[in-house]
Amino acid sequence: MSVNIVRAERLRIPHYLNSDRVAKLKIFKTRITEWTSPSNLVYETPVIVTVSYPRERLVEGRKVVWQEELVKDHLHPQVVQFEDLVSQKKVAGYKVSVRDAVLAYALTFRWLRKSVVTAFLSVFPEWSDIKSDTVGESLSRLKTEGFLTVVTIPPAKPLPVPYYIPRPPEESLYFMPETTAEKFLVKGKWWEK
Repeated sequence: MSVNIVRAERLRIPHYLNSDRVAKLKIFKTRITEWTSPSNLVYETPVIVTVSYPRERLVEGRKVVWQEELVKDHLHPQVVQFEDLVSQKKVAGYKVSVRDAVLAYALTFRWLRKSVVTAFLSVFPEWSDIKSDTVGESLSRLKTEGFLTVVTIPPAKPLPVPYYIPRPPEESLYFMPETTAEKFLVKGKWWEK
């Protein structure tokens, strides 16, 4: 099964603050010398990822193949949280590895698929040429270390033909439990076990 990354894009969406917010920023500015005037225009930077999975089924004796797309929107506050986690390690004087980036993604978003994480990381300059296999190795390592669990979905009772479409096995779906994430986020060095 081959999963294709169709789209991985970091948007820059202009957002205008209301006048009350700008007024509060101006009052705050008077307490700080040599600060630039606040602007009512800020930018939100969500990340949009689209991956496609091949699907197939037999219809009247012939095989029909198509691509099904999965779209994952990474909202601006979560992207900022991810960047904050990565910058904490950089400021501490450490190099941020792919494993660290995948762990930061897990701490921020909790649910992980190899293709989605690869596409997400590829929008950042330091991981622009990241390989899916490298992310897969990091996910496996984090699972072995006990940070992530693989979600197994029990097979549901299939719908009757013609509504039932058999699907090939998809990528593994990983999950970081809330309790595990809290343990990492409350300590200063989230990248250490």
